[in-house]
Amino acid sequence: MTPRVVYDTNVVVSALLKENSDPALLIRLALNGSILPCLSQPELEEYEEVLKRPKFSFHPGTVNQFLRDLRKWALVVAPSRRVHVALDEADNRFLECARSARAKYLVTGKSAPKN
Repeated sequence: MTPRVVYDTNVVVSALLKENSDPALLIRLALNGSILPCLSQPELEEYEEVLKRPKFSFHPGTVNQFLRDLRKWALVVAPSRRVHVALDEADNRFLECARSARAKYLVTGKSAPKN
């Protein structure tokens, strides 16, 4: 069975910024079918909004093509249950997606909070 994976936005951005990085490898694994990326509409909207920020200087056509390719290979889910466990409310959308898709992994570049 192909592992189901949810990628946080920072992984996607890093992948597009650094072609030979670990995040880029993770995206290639998704695009070649080695893993099954899992997405929800809120994630897709966040990916698009962030990737189109001027500070990254990505060409809009490149972003649109990337998102089309990702949708083609992804399992798109519509989570039916909300969660409120992450400190950053937007991160809860990724947890909801992972839960709904029964993803084995949620990949993020964020560090855990220090106690």
